[in-house]
Amino acid sequence: PPRAQQCLNSNISQIVEMARIQPKATAPRSLSNPLPVAIPSDHRRFAILKRRLESEGYNLNVDVSSLPLVEKLLDDLSSIRDTHRTLTDQFQNLKSREGSLHKKVEPLQKELERSIRENNQLHLELIQKGEEIECAARQHVLQEKKLSAEIKDKAFLIGQQFHQITQLERENDLKNERIQKLLDKNFTCAIGSDG
Repeated sequence: PPRAQQCLNSNISQIVEMARIQPKATAPRSLSNPLPVAIPSDHRRFAILKRRLESEGYNLNVDVSSLPLVEKLLDDLSSIRDTHRTLTDQFQNLKSREGSLHKKVEPLQKELERSIRENNQLHLELIQKGEEIECAARQHVLQEKKLSAEIKDKAFLIGQQFHQITQLERENDLKNERIQKLLDKNFTCAIGSDG
């Protein structure tokens, strides 16, 4: 603001000085183009303008012919100052709102960071559990294949043993029949010779 004030003061001073230094267009003095004469209302406006300039710190000479320009410049300066004040107030309000929003956002940001860490930890645990499950599943598949192979081997052995037992039972039955026949012959012979 002080720098802006200096810049505005410098610009106005230059404009006022240029208005004062510029040569006035000299027209031939005639009745149709008389010299500008300040009327009383212009004197009053000039006095008010002079006071305004002095209150703003501009103690430069201004003539009556630059009155409209200097009034316009002072009005613009006043408007700029009002706009500057308004913008400064808005900036301060925004800055205070930003501070209060930052205070509100800070706990949320911490909670978000905590949630992200927790989420990352859970994700890592899920990956580890997935790997463990996959490893266990592979081991189960291998174990199942191994047991299946053992079952097939044992089934084959049982089949072989069953076949051998069946064959031995047949052989045993045949031998029993032969023994029985032999015994029957011997019994018959023995009974026949005794009887």
